[in-house]
Amino acid sequence: MRKGPNIVVLILLILAVLATVCFFIYTSDYYRAVATVKDMLNSGNNIKTDGNLTIISPTSPSDTALIFYP
Repeated sequence: MRKGPNIVVLILLILAVLATVCFFIYTSDYYRAVATVKDMLNSGNNIKTDGNLTIISPTSPSDTALIFYP
């Protein structure tokens, strides 16, 4: 009986499962929006479009900013 190929298949299966678990952990770790931003977006009053740009500005000055990465 040849155990060599069985061990290689088992190692590849373990690596595939580990890669899948790591992928889901990585993709589930992201920054959530704060309530202030959600309220500002839901109001719709502070949203302007200029060509391809969408500008969202608060009604009062703030030191918080949104950065969207492509």
